[in-house]
Amino acid sequence: MKLCSKSIFFFIFIFKISLLHGTDIHFSNYTFSDAYLNPALPSLINEDIRANIKYRSQWETIANGFQTVAAQFDINPLNISTRFCGKKLVITPQIIYDRAGSLRKSTTAVNLNLSYSQFLDRQYKTQIAIGLQGGYTFSSIDLSKATFGSDYLNSGGSLSLNDIVPNQHYPNLSLGATMAFYPTSSFNFSGGLAAYNILKPNVSFIENNEVLLSRRYTAFLNFNNQINEIHSINSYLLFQYQNPFTYYQGGVTWQANIGKKERDIFQHQLFAGLGLRWKDAIISSIGYHHTNYTIALNYDFNYSKLISSSRGVGAFELSFAFATDWFKTNKNCPRPIPCVKLR
Repeated sequence: MKLCSKSIFFFIFIFKISLLHGTDIHFSNYTFSDAYLNPALPSLINEDIRANIKYRSQWETIANGFQTVAAQFDINPLNISTRFCGKKLVITPQIIYDRAGSLRKSTTAVNLNLSYSQFLDRQYKTQIAIGLQGGYTFSSIDLSKATFGSDYLNSGGSLSLNDIVPNQHYPNLSLGATMAFYPTSSFNFSGGLAAYNILKPNVSFIENNEVLLSRRYTAFLNFNNQINEIHSINSYLLFQYQNPFTYYQGGVTWQANIGKKERDIFQHQLFAGLGLRWKDAIISSIGYHHTNYTIALNYDFNYSKLISSSRGVGAFELSFAFATDWFKTNKNCPRPIPCVKLR
């Protein structure tokens, strides 16, 4: 028996796009999933504990388009003592779930990320960070959603159900490093490099067939400028390469403290930004921060060659974050202004 035309579109879409080319998920807002951009980035958080979760939806004009949920939890146990001022060891469990297609192709990645950072000088001007990420990815397709007939693939051959392996799993291994610089109390910049899918696992659902997941290389630059007590501007550039695709993304975010101070700290902040993913989409962002909580919404306005299929409907991401100083023992440690925001 062979897959019929009612299921063949998404089957070919997923197998030839996701598998033959071996591409990972891409987000518009990496501030709330930074371990997915560089395994070293979680160690740059100022707080002791941080929890992030996001939901992304795209290709809504196609039946059963992509739905993605990503979550990570960061904890910095070194903050239990002030003798670790300037040093951070952050432990980050991470899970990413993605589903798409008539055959409900689902991918669940479960990773553990370890990152360490420290300042290289007593003036807290230069910071280095490294990160290691490992885990497993589980993928599946639901063949009960397929119907059958006598159709053939456009290659001229047929694809039998006996040739398909509906479940698979493979290991993940990633490495990253970053540098951050704090020349003044109101300005800092940072950059980093990372490599994902180092093991290049076989991700094919077809028995006795090898499709290796290409390595994904990432690089970023980030600049943060506190203009005055109220306003700040953050800008970033991202580069990602996963054979044969290259991605360029950049953006600027304006942030404004509002309301009155409580204990010399502004409790409310609004932010809005605009970015561009080259030859793909214009990225808009808006959000609100209150003490320990942040919520952000991103929307991608698609303008690529696929606009005839997307009908101009882009993707949206909804992100939520919670962060706090749980241990409350590091108040004597200098706290530079946050340096990495990629939203």
